[in-house]
Amino acid sequence: MKRYKILVLAIVLSVPATVFAGSFNEQMNAILVDYLKIQKLLASDQTTGIQDLAKAIHDNSKKLSLSEAPKNFGDHFKNVPTQIQSSSLQLSQGKTIEDMRTAFKELSRPVANWVEMINPEDAKVYFCSMAKASWVQKSETVMNPYYGQKMLTCGELVQHNQANHDHKH
Repeated sequence: MKRYKILVLAIVLSVPATVFAGSFNEQMNAILVDYLKIQKLLASDQTTGIQDLAKAIHDNSKKLSLSEAPKNFGDHFKNVPTQIQSSSLQLSQGKTIEDMRTAFKELSRPVANWVEMINPEDAKVYFCSMAKASWVQKSETVMNPYYGQKMLTCGELVQHNQANHDHKH
């Protein structure tokens, strides 16, 4: 039995701390999954499914508890739940792709903030100076959700998970 406890402790200590940061990061990871789907749809000039994905994000944002947010980031996350709730609600009600892109800019702010602090695997923050907005994506190829096919590669990498790269951008 003692050997088993040592093995479990060794496994727990080898897992990154953000995995155990509580349900805040778990919910944010769930939000990120749907967020990334929206980002790809907008980059492809598509709107089908965005309202449902935004509703799922809105539902998950209601589960965010600041008491379970990583303590080492102080007040950095204090506005994240309300920002995600309001912007995802706005996005779920978007009638045109322009409305959805405007709402996505607002949604991207708290999501990018979280990504910059937590560095979830393969998530990267990009910025488009033309749109004056950031977004998160996992692909190495720039896929601008604000201009879509018209200016798909407009944007530059501003932050990514340092653990997976040899140098800082």
